[in-house]
Amino acid sequence: MKSQATGSKLLQGAFILSAAALLSKLIGALQKIPLQNLGGDAVFGIYNTVYPIYTLLVTIAMLGLPSALSKIVAEAEAEGSPGEGRAVLLRASLVSSAAGLLLATATYAGAPLIAGFIGSGHVVSALRTAAWGLAVVPLLAAFRGYFQGLHNMMPTAVSQIFEQSARVAIMIALLLFLSSHGANAEIIAAGAMLGSAGGAP
Repeated sequence: MKSQATGSKLLQGAFILSAAALLSKLIGALQKIPLQNLGGDAVFGIYNTVYPIYTLLVTIAMLGLPSALSKIVAEAEAEGSPGEGRAVLLRASLVSSAAGLLLATATYAGAPLIAGFIGSGHVVSALRTAAWGLAVVPLLAAFRGYFQGLHNMMPTAVSQIFEQSARVAIMIALLLFLSSHGANAEIIAAGAMLGSAGGAP
């Protein structure tokens, strides 16, 4: 009976995560419409150059943490040791925060080098803006992994949708503000990346 309840909960959780991921992807796809229309081709080009790099760096910063933490927490819960799961969350939060801050600092300081490797000096400001997200996303990933280990997918689903909605709203607001104040393409693209850095890709 307990295994059936657990299986039902996992199935429900998988459905919730799938629906949230689908909605999040849809919101993310729609962000490119105002980005192109408000920012123009130059801004769109800088953003599309930096965003894949940001995605790669976020993946590195998280170090597969959510899956590993979820497994450990689930095992602790199964053994009747919820305190161990919370202790693991604390340690994982510290490690992920340190890794995120280190990578964010390296990205900010090394933005000119990355831009030189890409062959475009126009992406420096956008790379430095994206670095802020690297300091936050790994910590959020640790909490997602913890709740997934408890088979509670709702916090992860809600956070995905909220973060995606927030990043699009921030991006559009900054596009409108910076464009209306005559900012150049590099600064507008940096503003767009600030919105994207508000959540995990």
